[in-house]
This record gives sequence, structure tokens and C-alpha cells, in this order.
Amino acid sequence: MFPEIETDRLRLREKKTANAVAFFYHSFKDTTTRYYGPDSYQHIEKW
Repeated sequence: MFPEIETDRLRLREKKTANAVAFFYHSFKDTTTRYYGPDSYQHIEKW
């Protein structure tokens, strides 16, 4: 079980299948992935 941590500005929780499309959309942005290295997400199935 992944613990959920929440503050006024941030919420950390386990990833869910419902988040896959939004996460995948942002994974193509250079500003998001420039620190990920060569293994950034290229296919939604990897998420």
C-alpha cells in the first residue's frame, strides 16, 4: 500500500489507471521530460 501525503499545496498518492491519459499527455512535453533521461514514456502501456 502506498501512503497518501497531503499538504495545502501538494497531494502525493499512488498512481491510478484513471490518471494514465493525463500523465501520458504531459510525458511528451520537453519541459516535463528533460530530466527523465532516455527512458521517458513513449507508450501509454508502459505507464
